[in-house]
Amino acid sequence: MPDLKRFFLRGARLKRAEEYSFVFDEPPIRASNSAFILLAKPNQPASTRLGLAVSKKNIRKAHQRNTVKRLLRESFRQRQHELAGLDIVAIAKRGASDLDKPQLWQQLEPLWAKLITRYKSYS
Repeated sequence: MPDLKRFFLRGARLKRAEEYSFVFDEPPIRASNSAFILLAKPNQPASTRLGLAVSKKNIRKAHQRNTVKRLLRESFRQRQHELAGLDIVAIAKRGASDLDKPQLWQQLEPLWAKLITRYKSYS
């Protein structure tokens, strides 16, 4: 049987506006680079959830937004076991559409590591 913790299930997503607002209102843990901003806040059920904010204003073409969202979800899926107990919102900046997939991945890996380090020092 496959390891269900490695899947990106419906429960691992921020869905409602209140859930996004919870993270956007004074997030204690932040990490950013030229392509992304990650905002995080500890949550009560101790589950890890991801919300995506990839706006048309920053990334004009739909296929580029979809590619960015797919890569964000996949990188989160691989790191979610290290981020237990956080609600995270990933925001794509304007420069993200100029990068290809390997470059986006290279931007995300150190960003997750930075977020994990800051979460451990916050706890």
